[in-house]
Amino acid sequence: MSKTNESTRITETKKFKNGWGYWWRTGRVELPDYIVERDIRRHYTRLRKSGNVLGLVGLRRTGKTTFLKLTLKRLDDLERACYFSFDLEGVSIRQLVEVFCERVLGEPISELEGEVHFLLDEVHNLENWSRHVKHFHDHYDNIQFTVTGSSTANILKGAGESLAGRFSTMRLRPFSFREYLRYHDIEPAETSLDSNEVPRNARKLRVKFDGYLKDGGMPELYRMENRRERLEEVIDLVFFRDVVELFDVGRSEILSGIFRILAQNTGQRVNFANICDSLNSDFRTVTTYVNYLEDSFLLSRSMPYRKSEMSRRRKNPKIYVADHSYADLYGAEKGLIAETVAFNHLSRIEKPQYMRDPEIDIVLPEKELMFEVKHTSEIKENTISRVAEKAKDERFKPFLVTEDVLDTREVSDAEVHLIPLWFLCLASS
Repeated sequence: MSKTNESTRITETKKFKNGWGYWWRTGRVELPDYIVERDIRRHYTRLRKSGNVLGLVGLRRTGKTTFLKLTLKRLDDLERACYFSFDLEGVSIRQLVEVFCERVLGEPISELEGEVHFLLDEVHNLENWSRHVKHFHDHYDNIQFTVTGSSTANILKGAGESLAGRFSTMRLRPFSFREYLRYHDIEPAETSLDSNEVPRNARKLRVKFDGYLKDGGMPELYRMENRRERLEEVIDLVFFRDVVELFDVGRSEILSGIFRILAQNTGQRVNFANICDSLNSDFRTVTTYVNYLEDSFLLSRSMPYRKSEMSRRRKNPKIYVADHSYADLYGAEKGLIAETVAFNHLSRIEKPQYMRDPEIDIVLPEKELMFEVKHTSEIKENTISRVAEKAKDERFKPFLVTEDVLDTREVSDAEVHLIPLWFLCLASS
């Protein structure tokens, strides 16, 4: 790295050195041993080749900052990459780009000798950040940006106004079960929904899955004491910094009440009228606040499977919390927590829906797969028959998600695949 005395003087001023962090002082990326690669790594690499500005969005405590530092560590030319955190005021994007290119690399911005990567953390703290990113993106082909922010809705909103057609988003979700295993130094073999082969270390995986159900998918909380209290603190931060401020919520107590009710009833069809009565609020406020929570990635909506789009919109959705730790925190039933785990896992494959009359919990229409979640080892024959009949009617491949049973049952010329929840959460497709 080209470091002149002048560049050192400028970048070691107070406003820059806090943002550069350890990378500037040591020239290398240092991360704790327990940090793991995320499953979206290949997706990130593919999007980066598109040349668009990339926005990494997701809930607090899902590891966005860590992902940026892992990205920095994996770059072929570390010396031409700049990680900077904007959690402190005083530095603009223009200042950062000019100082790094001209004073650190020693190259005029208009004559860069190769690609330069800027990984900008907490960029939502800057007003009009997207306008400045757009300027460099449009005028300098060798400059690439990846941005993150805790206020994810603000990231999307700001990018939509200035970076239309130039911005690609990638969502970082809470840990999957596979990532949880990797955190505990276990790398399970690749598997799919078509596989009936039990892994050799199935007992160990089953025990770890019990830990996953208890710990949830927020990796930054795993090593903290009093995790339930810290999880409550995270929720408060999301409410009051990422939702209330951004959307100008007038009644924060209604917002938190809605989330509590939906977390307790995760995976259930929503009756908005009942929520209005419970919180002494009006229908418009409740539905608007639910949209805010969804836009902030605290909730996900599942609509009924119908061939007609208008028909789907007229029906009440099922709503799931983004991580099963929220459901556990608010005392949801174990069966609903299990369904939430299944839903959030399958959301990584395709946007799920659900079926009615009779109800099937989760369906993936594009892949023509359906899943009924019964997290128990005592599976009733009438449940298997109901799933089989529905699968024949809809011509979907049926799965019955159990606690420990892995089997295939043939009913009325239809095969129903019984699959443990922990096994489902290892399947990539």
